[in-house]
Amino acid sequence: MNYTSVSLLSGSAQRRNGDSFASERLMESSHARRVALSRLQLSKNMDMIGGLDGRKPEMGDMRRLAHLLEKEWDSRHHEHKAYEEHFADIELRFKTTSAPTFVAYGSGGWPDAVLFPIRTNRTPSNDADILGAAYWNTNNAEGQIFAVRKSVSDRDFAAGLEKRLIADALIPYARALAGIGEISNVFFYTWHLNGTFQSEQHKREMEMHRELGAIKARTFLDGRIAEMIYSHLLF
Repeated sequence: MNYTSVSLLSGSAQRRNGDSFASERLMESSHARRVALSRLQLSKNMDMIGGLDGRKPEMGDMRRLAHLLEKEWDSRHHEHKAYEEHFADIELRFKTTSAPTFVAYGSGGWPDAVLFPIRTNRTPSNDADILGAAYWNTNNAEGQIFAVRKSVSDRDFAAGLEKRLIADALIPYARALAGIGEISNVFFYTWHLNGTFQSEQHKREMEMHRELGAIKARTFLDGRIAEMIYSHLLF
């Protein structure tokens, strides 16, 4: 079967932005949700922070995540933000998001690999959509899609942690929600925009996703960003 973002999604969905919170139906923890998540066993060096199901973030969590974003995204992804701006983004995320942040701790006990998914009802439409803030600031607790753009991995301490975090945390969590009908699709967007495109690094990341079972669908910005689909692994 040919999996694409169009064939995997059905119907049209209303776009909801900014501080869109969970409906009362989702905020009330249903029996099915409690049972599904009670079966979720993350590795001891992994955690979920914030969102509907993660633990409450602490100040140390937010500072570390802001530091990782400054270190990785300023130099590689043209965020052009200072630490303080990343910290403000992290604070806002934990106030408004329904999707948890997935964290893997390295040997030093620090968060060394992090995934920042959103929940939404649609995928990016075009290059402008994937580069702009509007889509990625969308968060809908009833959205059927997990979409991951921002992933951070401390290169000095986190060898292999991002791959394990996808396999052992993101997908099992999405699978648990898929089992009760809350989630039906997971999309991961590779992201290498550091001025001169590092094709070898991009190839390594693509290979990592393929080894995890993902299927490549669309590309953006002349192939710099690839849409990797994990949806078929949920059921």
